[in-house]
Amino acid sequence: MIQPRARRTKRGRAVLAGGLLAFAVLQVAGGEVIDRCCPSLRDPEYNRKLAALRAQAVAHDGRPLLLALGTSRTAFGFCAAADGAATAWQFNFGLTGIGPVQQLVYFRRLLAAGVRPAHLLIEIHPAFLHQTPTWCETRAVDVRKLDLRDLAVLRRYAYEPVELMRRWVAGRLSPWHAYRVELIARLKATWSDGTHRRDEQMLADTDACGWSRYPVRPADAAERTRLGRLCAGLYAAPLNDFAVSDAPAKAVAEMLELCRREHIDAALVLMPEGRPFGELYTPLAQRRLNEYLAQVRRTECVPVFDCRRWCDDEQFCDGQHLLPAGAAAFTARLRERHLSPWLASRTKATTELARRRINFAKQPKNSPPSLRRDQ
Repeated sequence: MIQPRARRTKRGRAVLAGGLLAFAVLQVAGGEVIDRCCPSLRDPEYNRKLAALRAQAVAHDGRPLLLALGTSRTAFGFCAAADGAATAWQFNFGLTGIGPVQQLVYFRRLLAAGVRPAHLLIEIHPAFLHQTPTWCETRAVDVRKLDLRDLAVLRRYAYEPVELMRRWVAGRLSPWHAYRVELIARLKATWSDGTHRRDEQMLADTDACGWSRYPVRPADAAERTRLGRLCAGLYAAPLNDFAVSDAPAKAVAEMLELCRREHIDAALVLMPEGRPFGELYTPLAQRRLNEYLAQVRRTECVPVFDCRRWCDDEQFCDGQHLLPAGAAAFTARLRERHLSPWLASRTKATTELARRRINFAKQPKNSPPSLRRDQ
């Protein structure tokens, strides 16, 4: 018997509404599962390094921490494990594909997690100091990594905050789709085609102190030159027409202000660059960069370590990422020329402060930040 048209329409609408409701519930549940049970899916690179940092804090209980925060240049170039300085233990928190604005986001994350280094080494990547609406961090950021607090920080520095919010909301509304590749790889590695996150592939060989071995090694000098020119070409536009933009400059200033507020000694470092990058700087670009660094040194009262010309081309893979031997040589020179004198000058001031700092590795995981400091 054929049902009346009105009854069939009503039933169809009920089925459609039920399906939409079930879909919404599954998406919300998926987001909650990822947040509570698998937070590393959102930002595996950060969570892996934070776990390693916590583990190292246990081994170095009572000693002040020197934390290096920077780009992939820092991640592959600063051998924190190779430094045996007695004044502070060191950890490399370099992350791939970030500039000053995202460094600020991660620094705030670390502070919220209870991490209070005695010393913070902040990398300055010159190309990221010049940002435009078409070449900026917030346009290329992986919004899947962001929580609401991260988004609030990024929106203050975004050229298109509405578009940033739209991308973030879209990912939050469909977590099963946004993280489908990572979920498949987590369930069974053989089901994945190996194309999941680039940061996991790049930083697969990372030691206990956060330093990573660069996974690519050029076959010969010609291959090294080709890779160097290819990599430098990605930054040609911001360096050829270089001028320090407001957003990255304000992000650096905000990081330094947070350091003062938290009684953290800060220093800036410019990591080594090969010849292909050196050739990109026009005289005007070099003068503007030097003026900016001099201004920060003067107004913020922080040391600036300019190490761009420290390494030969043979020590790089592509003009900006140091190979293991180059990283070891650079770290040894940085320790001798800058870090040891800097740390020695601050030892007396930080020793007593370090005793009062939170040992975040021993605190309950979910304790509120206000309870993570000795009263």
